[in-house]
Amino acid sequence: MKHGHELQVEAIAGRLARLERSNRRWKLLATMALALLGVGVLIGAKGTARPPVVDELRARAFLLVDEQGTTLARLGRLPHGVLGLGFYDDGRRSRILLSVDDDGSSSLNLFSQAGRSGALLSASGTGGASLRFLDANWKNRAVLATWPNGAPFLRFADQNGKDRILMGSTELKVKPSGELVERSAPKVLFFDEDESILWQAP
Repeated sequence: MKHGHELQVEAIAGRLARLERSNRRWKLLATMALALLGVGVLIGAKGTARPPVVDELRARAFLLVDEQGTTLARLGRLPHGVLGLGFYDDGRRSRILLSVDDDGSSSLNLFSQAGRSGALLSASGTGGASLRFLDANWKNRAVLATWPNGAPFLRFADQNGKDRILMGSTELKVKPSGELVERSAPKVLFFDEDESILWQAP
């Protein structure tokens, strides 16, 4: 039979054993918490770091697509073969085309939502430039342009594409020797539907 003194010793030893087990659990939990905190700090530091800057990126084309994979813009060779930047309406109709042709000419084309009219700004490889306005049937209705020598002219056409008004500032004269002489000479011409001159000045 155990005496009271021995019972007290056993009780104290049991309590100490339980305290040690509890202490080990707390140490383990604290260690795990510190480890998770360290991982979180590392991930956060990596997430806030700036991405590396690429000095040069080489590709044949870049495509911008929507969630369904439909092409909205393309930088590279466009479907009609020229080099440029194109924006598309749901991947079907061209809305804006900025291009450089193989012959050295460049252009900026703006199209309506239906794709049946627009404005075309272009510069040829030989030095001429033009701004054209097209109707729904792709007919030039108004043209403001310069010849390669820089001489400007303005042209208005009807729905059939026939000239109705021409305005220019250059005139060519032929000398008796056959030599062509260019001189500044403002001129305005009005035409009927058969492109016969109705009126001119001077």
